[in-house]
Amino acid sequence: ALIFLNGSWLKSILAGVALTLEHHLEVGDAIRLDGLEGDLVHFGLRSTRLRAVDGTLHDIPHEHLLTQRVANLSGDGSDSACKIGIRVPDGFDLDDVMSKALEVAVLSPLASPRHKPEVFLEAAHRGDGGAMIYIRGYAFDPNYQEHFRSDVLKRLNQLFDEAQETKAF
Repeated sequence: ALIFLNGSWLKSILAGVALTLEHHLEVGDAIRLDGLEGDLVHFGLRSTRLRAVDGTLHDIPHEHLLTQRVANLSGDGSDSACKIGIRVPDGFDLDDVMSKALEVAVLSPLASPRHKPEVFLEAAHRGDGGAMIYIRGYAFDPNYQEHFRSDVLKRLNQLFDEAQETKAF
């Protein structure tokens, strides 16, 4: 009778069994759930423990992992996808910039060797001060996603600065 009175407890246990059998999530995966992002550190009987980026621990009932949208940021279990946007200053050749952006993303020491980055041009909007390009790259580890993003942006900005000094890209 107590089990039926506390239906959420039973739902969480059954959801935990389903999660275990499906193997969609594993300890060590980086996930995003309802604006919360972090690494899975433990699967319990009724809940999963998530260590957020700021280090706090959150216990998430298993039923939330089945009923809410969960994004596994770990890719194939080890790499972490990154989307990096950068505004191209006026006067730069877009083909050259896109080529250099791809080169920078490939050569970053934090890039995954298993996934080739891609570079995309956003539809131009008049009067915003330059076109936007986006790089879809992959950090070799979810814990280094922000480091990868920072490294790529730093290298691209250095190329822009050097090009403006020498008047060539």
